[in-house]
Amino acid sequence: MAEIVLKRPTGYRVDRRRSYRVFIDGQKAGNIDAGDAKVFTVAAGQHELQVRVDWATSEKAQVEVGDGDQVEFVCGPQITDNDVSLKTGFRTLHSMTFGRKRYIDLRRDGDRCTARAQTSR
Repeated sequence: MAEIVLKRPTGYRVDRRRSYRVFIDGQKAGNIDAGDAKVFTVAAGQHELQVRVDWATSEKAQVEVGDGDQVEFVCGPQITDNDVSLKTGFRTLHSMTFGRKRYIDLRRDGDRCTARAQTSR
């Protein structure tokens, strides 16, 4: 057996009170709240990880895990601006409509925001 660890940091105004739904291989595996870290036990091999909230999602991440491996991911909103401004409002509106398939940032822990995990569309 292998483990996928998913962390969701706090400190963002957007979605701070909403749970994200976690899907592994298209099946709901659980929920994660802001400030949580969850461990999902999976069989060794290739898996698809996605996080959703309402109609918005993250990109799908392909995860290869070996027997006994532990792979860590971090998820959070793409909108990390905590200020209340017109610019932030327009970015949020765009993310919720046209950018809904990239509304949530899902990446390997340790990767920079611009370097995401291997994703498929």
